[in-house]
Amino acid sequence: MGQFFYDRQIRRFVNQFVRFFSEMYVEYGNDVHGNQVLYRVPCRYADTNRQVAAILKQNSDNSLNNVPMMVVYITQVNYDRNRMQQPKHVESLTVRTRATDPMTGNLTTAQGQAFSIDRLMPVPYTITMTMELWTSNFDQKLQLWEQICSQFNPDMEIQSTDNYLDWTSLSYILLTNTTWTSRTIPVGSDDPIDVATLTFDMPIWLTTPAKLRRLGVITNVVASVYDAQGDLEQALIDQIALLGNRQYFTPTGYQVVVDGSNITLFNRSGPELNNTNIAIPTTVGDPIKWAPVIASFGEIKNNYSMMYLTDFATDRLISGTIATDPTDEYNLLFTVDPATLPVNNVSSVNAIIDPQVNAPGVGLPTVAAGQRYLILSDLGSSDNASGNGPKAWRNSDGSDFIAKANDIIQYDGNNWHVSFHPLSNSGQKYVTNTYSGIQYVWNVDQWQKSWQGLYQEGAWSIVI
Repeated sequence: MGQFFYDRQIRRFVNQFVRFFSEMYVEYGNDVHGNQVLYRVPCRYADTNRQVAAILKQNSDNSLNNVPMMVVYITQVNYDRNRMQQPKHVESLTVRTRATDPMTGNLTTAQGQAFSIDRLMPVPYTITMTMELWTSNFDQKLQLWEQICSQFNPDMEIQSTDNYLDWTSLSYILLTNTTWTSRTIPVGSDDPIDVATLTFDMPIWLTTPAKLRRLGVITNVVASVYDAQGDLEQALIDQIALLGNRQYFTPTGYQVVVDGSNITLFNRSGPELNNTNIAIPTTVGDPIKWAPVIASFGEIKNNYSMMYLTDFATDRLISGTIATDPTDEYNLLFTVDPATLPVNNVSSVNAIIDPQVNAPGVGLPTVAAGQRYLILSDLGSSDNASGNGPKAWRNSDGSDFIAKANDIIQYDGNNWHVSFHPLSNSGQKYVTNTYSGIQYVWNVDQWQKSWQGLYQEGAWSIVI
């Protein structure tokens, strides 16, 4: 059994037709003050049942209907083959709404729900409407005739609904024929009500229900995840921005400092990085509150909104979710997506140390096979090969162990040796400090955090 569907489409057009003629007046002379007296002429649909007709005539055949009055009724509803267009056509639309503030009910700048609508080709019909003007004298007829007929040059437009997605809501009324009077000559002894008849054509469309789908978790099918330049990561970001349920913003005039799980906002003039080997960010200028900046383009949804960080030197994109910090309005909490981090191409180290300050058993665990450290200063020298170097770093034969700053050293169970010497390797090398969990990269002449640090304007974006 098919599903029942009734949308009152013809009824709405008839209602609009009646409303169009519901503001007609006739003059009833002047009152005692000389002011013009106007009478509003009622307009109603003429298809009344017997019970209603009996009530209007006060249950008597001797009662006459009140005049003046306008009555309308449908005389024909014909299929309009001349306006037929591709009956099997389906038009698909994607509608994106704006979010509503639950407290005030006002629309916000954030993205709301997204829908997909499939509209079927409507069916063309032409409704022929007949209007009768019931008047008791010649002057009343002239007044109504002039008010009505002057409006149709050549037609009048009407609209059945204010839904902008309803492509059948617009139509027009066309005056096609008129009959001046229903009286015959000679009139005779009776004085019947003078009835003038106007015939109108109203082209309409009848449509079947549209298919409405709410865009959920699966919002798009991508045949290729690479863009035209073969870039996988940027193509995915562009795709997210195009789905409709996320908004992609790259604020100008601001820089951010990323320190692990914390992101701080600064003006374009700061902050700066120092020149130490590990390149710890040092700020210049005061940080800026996040709330006013974010409010200019939307609202962050905790642990759903995202931030994208672009390292233009390596063309790498780091992403993660963000959330507001309830304890610090100058800070955003950042949870990085590990899948977007660079992959280590150097084995992890146990710690980053200064060998002139720390050594096995001196601020470090007792020496054991497999221990790896990244050192910040030179260790030993060819000038003290006889054993005058630091005793804690000597080889099993008593000789001094020699290594340079920025080297990675490893203990094999008997002796220390240089496991990685960055100056003798080309290309970027990534290594993780297991003590702090921070990843570092060798950048030409120093080790620095691989993705934490300063991101200038244009190098960071927010998706809400």
